[in-house]
Amino acid sequence: MYTDFLAHHGIKGQEWGVRNGPPYPLKGHRVKRVDYEAKSSPTIIKRGSVAQTLSKDKDRTRDSDFYYAALTDRDKNFYNAMFQKVIKNDEVDENGKRIGPAFHMLYKIRNKANKDIKVADEKASVEAFTKCVEKSKDFWNFVTDPKRMESLMPDNHKENPAYKESIKTLEKVRKRKNQNVSSEDLYKIYRFFNYTIPNEDPDLQRQRARFFKELKRQGYGAAIDTNDSHYGTNFKRENPVIIFDTSNLSYLDSKMGSILDIPIATVKAMIYGDIK
Repeated sequence: MYTDFLAHHGIKGQEWGVRNGPPYPLKGHRVKRVDYEAKSSPTIIKRGSVAQTLSKDKDRTRDSDFYYAALTDRDKNFYNAMFQKVIKNDEVDENGKRIGPAFHMLYKIRNKANKDIKVADEKASVEAFTKCVEKSKDFWNFVTDPKRMESLMPDNHKENPAYKESIKTLEKVRKRKNQNVSSEDLYKIYRFFNYTIPNEDPDLQRQRARFFKELKRQGYGAAIDTNDSHYGTNFKRENPVIIFDTSNLSYLDSKMGSILDIPIATVKAMIYGDIK
């Protein structure tokens, strides 16, 4: 949960960073509705379902506004095989004494759904993203800034053809000065935005919160993780999700992984054909 906030005094009812007037809002003829591919996800995280998250922080999902999770055994095995590892514990107390072991495995954190949670598939997410674009110039300026968005992406992903295509789309849209923005373009821009969601950049956090709020307004509590369901060459998963309705999940446990988890999960992933 983030406690930092930005306050200002202005016109009552005015949203921070929003200036109405041409070329906003992006409505009607300015946004061309065209058909586009949409990756699907489960429509519901059923009540009682267990979502698993891997993290070096055993309390990662406590008091959090969102987190990534695997829902199926197949995805859980894959992530255990790919990401479970020995990491250095850098946490120290106020006296500089290390807290816990010097090295440990990632924690497998489990949470259970208290009620059914609707998951927005990619098409629904793009629609919510479009609503944010139409309502806020601040949001639009952020998500269509090529240099800013590229700065939020790790260097080892910048050579990926899909990301390069997204950057070209951002540059093209900026040159058009918001005119005739197609749903196809918004779809590509959304995929880039979806990838940057975990970044802790303060401005990104603000836009992320706006996007989650719009999805909640439409009744969703989670969204498909586009990066692992679409972009990844070897990471295309069944149902990777970003859960932001964390109030409707109950913490079950946080168990430190073991070195044996890696070969066991790898064999299971090989059986599924996820790792060759």
